[in-house]
Amino acid sequence: MEEVEEATTLSARERGKSPSGQRLGNYILLEELGGGGMATIYKGHHAFLDRPVAIKELKSRFRRDSELQDRFQREARAAANLPHRNIVQVYDFWRDREHRYLVMELVEGLDAAAILRRVGALPPYATLALVGQVCGGLAFAHSRGIIHRDLKPSNLLITSEGVAKLGDFGVAHLVDTPGLTQPGQTLGTLAYMSPEQIRGEQLTPASDVFSLGIVLYELLTGQRPFAEDDAESVTAKIIADRPEPPRRVKQGIPRAAQRIVLKCLRKRPERRFRSCTALERAIARVLGRKPADWEDLLQRYLEFLPAEGEVPPGLGHRIRVPGHLGRRLRRLTLTAGLIGAAAWGGVALTGPTPTLGPALRWVHTLLPSLPTWNAPEPPGPEHGLRAPRARTTRPAGRGTAQKPRN
Repeated sequence: MEEVEEATTLSARERGKSPSGQRLGNYILLEELGGGGMATIYKGHHAFLDRPVAIKELKSRFRRDSELQDRFQREARAAANLPHRNIVQVYDFWRDREHRYLVMELVEGLDAAAILRRVGALPPYATLALVGQVCGGLAFAHSRGIIHRDLKPSNLLITSEGVAKLGDFGVAHLVDTPGLTQPGQTLGTLAYMSPEQIRGEQLTPASDVFSLGIVLYELLTGQRPFAEDDAESVTAKIIADRPEPPRRVKQGIPRAAQRIVLKCLRKRPERRFRSCTALERAIARVLGRKPADWEDLLQRYLEFLPAEGEVPPGLGHRIRVPGHLGRRLRRLTLTAGLIGAAAWGGVALTGPTPTLGPALRWVHTLLPSLPTWNAPEPPGPEHGLRAPRARTTRPAGRGTAQKPRN
């Protein structure tokens, strides 16, 4: 093995030197991957286990912030107790003087925010496959009493095999556990918060359902449902305004997908999906098959997606779930049958009386729950013919003189 520079901290990088080749405990740093406002992420390699990892370091300006340090450590504890296929795994955590390090699973792929920047919006089936897998990871976290509180496209990662993974539990809330959030304090990204999260109320899994609905809306349409403008802030819109239906923003979105999005974005938590499991089932009714097929769908989408440049035309039509043609044929057959039944019934109602009975009996064979219709017996000699009604004349009134006839 080649020699590497021994180091216990990343002080060399802070002086402008590249971290490549530095030794950090049992890990060898390879390159800097990026980061956010709170931490920097590096690509590393475990020297003994021969495993690629991602190393997250808390930035130097927060080293004296005890609250952020505790939150960074809480992310490690929260994610370490969530062994799930659709959640980024945590391998290690340690403190060295004023430094905090978090070693995680290295996800080779893209995040949803990077795809949005490249293509503007994802095809409906690929979007549902991505969010459906994330629902599985979120449902598992909720079952362990953990609410994510910071769902956004940059936290949804997709591997090259099409597996969606949820990351960044830095502001996660542990139900029934005293946390760092004070009453009335809000943590997370404002544009993806639920109304109750903005108001600083007690959070439930329904809060993550609302945030996931905002992400689903953005992936389908390419824009957020609550955008800030000069007249109103994002938080005010989230609390009071109704989102524009996705089909009015972008064409080609299935009606079933729109119903799912609008139900997720209802203001009252009890009117949304009760859990991420219920949301996953609703997505499964649209996509069909099993989550393993959803992974294949996302993998095909990443294969069609160019590394750079314009998206190939008709990409959304290439990304389909197996069996979609059969489902579409069944829907067309049912629609044609209903139209034919309505047309036959209209002709029977407007035509001669004898045609009404056969038409209604045919409808009854299709819908047995309807009451049976029996045609009335026509009048005939055996039932007795109705006698013609006698015509009477009105008698002349009293006291009126009769005119003599000429």
